[in-house]
Amino acid sequence: MAAVFMSRLDPTLEETQDVKTAVSEAVTNAIIHGYGKEAGEIFMDMTADPAEKTLTVCITDTGAGIADVKKPWSLCIQQIQQGERSGMGFSFMEAFMDEVIVESEPEKGTAVTMKKTYWKVSLMDETLKTIELAHQGDKAARDRLVTDNLGLVWSIVKTLCRPWI
Repeated sequence: MAAVFMSRLDPTLEETQDVKTAVSEAVTNAIIHGYGKEAGEIFMDMTADPAEKTLTVCITDTGAGIADVKKPWSLCIQQIQQGERSGMGFSFMEAFMDEVIVESEPEKGTAVTMKKTYWKVSLMDETLKTIELAHQGDKAARDRLVTDNLGLVWSIVKTLCRPWI
């Protein structure tokens, strides 16, 4: 659902995957930590601002809550020690989103608000500019293209030179 909603921002595939992963982690945390084995509701609020190229997603539960929101990592460490879960939910959210704010109160629930700002210049625009510079003789641009596309280059070499490799 988040991917369809954010499509109006014209995100890259990587940006879409980042948001999907972060939302999945926030919802998983709400299920596992907010409610455990009990039934409960999870709410998702999304705001897309095409002019600012930002997406804000808030995942809220009315479950157990977190006593000290400044230390959500203590839950992660406890889970890892107990072998329950990997404890990487907040790490993924923070890695994939530009801003993560956690608000919580014990026995009242938790709200995780995440914000993503999209590149003003798409990766394709950047690549096209680099190709143009390489065609104009810019050695650094040529080297950057080779480095950025090394996997593709190696696949082509393997395909064309299979009998000799």
